[in-house]
Amino acid sequence: MKIKTKLWGITAIIGLMLIVMISVVYLKGRSTIVRLASTEGSVTTQRTSLWLNSYFESISGIVNTLAPSAPGLFNPDGTPNKNKMLPALTSILKNNTQINPLDFYIGDAKTGAFVSAAGFIPGADYDPRKRPWYIAALESDATVFSPPYQDVNTKKIVIAASRAIRSQDHSVLGVIGLEVSLEDLATIIPETEVFNAGYGALLDSEGRVLIHKNPALVMKANM
Repeated sequence: MKIKTKLWGITAIIGLMLIVMISVVYLKGRSTIVRLASTEGSVTTQRTSLWLNSYFESISGIVNTLAPSAPGLFNPDGTPNKNKMLPALTSILKNNTQINPLDFYIGDAKTGAFVSAAGFIPGADYDPRKRPWYIAALESDATVFSPPYQDVNTKKIVIAASRAIRSQDHSVLGVIGLEVSLEDLATIIPETEVFNAGYGALLDSEGRVLIHKNPALVMKANM
């Protein structure tokens, strides 16, 4: 089943207030969608939608920065050259603190090796080729966003922007991924007021709650 790389944006939780219109904002360059549900004339939700667009564009832009040179981080036999790979990943991770990424990494297609800029060393049973961010990237030649999932290392709910690394013959060498925690958005979205009566929440494409003022609803409720 094809993995959807969509994110649904701000949904105004307004009690009994009538939601008048739905506006859809497409993020250029990928199949991610931010859906903004707002009452007519709500400047606040429109501004938040623009902020989300900018935020996700920044994330995918970081992945795209390394993508063109990423094949050069592998040995001729297709295995990862960690002496080249780790410094490249670490440099980009340290220079992009404005979006506070959790990790920047590459999963190797041939051996299942995993190289992490944050220093995460997974257990022997960890295979990056089975992770949501890796699988999502194989379905496109562009940078895509994974479905939300729980990070193995931090246990936080995260999303990853990822992109397949391909050789000249278009075979997959691996996948590069940048992981961010939804907790960063959780400090902003619930504070989005709608006519002083509502607040923001972030849902995924299945209607599952990702960010909400009530922590008990996160990753459980379905709207």
